[in-house]
Amino acid sequence: DYGTDASLSTGAHITIEAIVKREGDGATGTILDYICDKGLDAGYEFAIFRGNLKPWCRLANAASSIAVAFDTAITNDNFFYLGVVLDGTNILCYQQGLPDGSDSWIGGDIRTNAAHLYGGGRGIDNDRIFNGSTGELRISNTPRSAAWLKATYHTCWDNLLTFAESMPISNVSRRARP
Repeated sequence: DYGTDASLSTGAHITIEAIVKREGDGATGTILDYICDKGLDAGYEFAIFRGNLKPWCRLANAASSIAVAFDTAITNDNFFYLGVVLDGTNILCYQQGLPDGSDSWIGGDIRTNAAHLYGGGRGIDNDRIFNGSTGELRISNTPRSAAWLKATYHTCWDNLLTFAESMPISNVSRRARP
């Protein structure tokens, strides 16, 4: 799928989040693609390597580009929460709400134009189709904090707060409102 004129002016700040499940082997699968031109000299791509199943993200400005790989591979047939944050200085990778790789940013703003934003494959050559499911995909021009990404991961799996069934109600503290 794709959107037309999906230009998001991110400057040197971006957060990309995805909940994905890879469902089999195949080529490198692109989750999100916004590359301004065939030269790959600006924009971003978020994908999973074919060989080692490590997520990675390429961010680029008009002068240069950098690809940063996550430290940990994902497994097939399981959902994973993945996040990439560009905070203006560093590219930070998160998996399941925890830090999972980083690199220094090359500097400058991510260039944008009226290029299409593609989900589930790479739009330049209509290839690198993601072999799996995407539960959610979010992009923001705000660099999210590690705590924010961790809380988002936990809310996606609905495990922010749990109560034991055997806990008696008398153990629950109640305070009167002022």
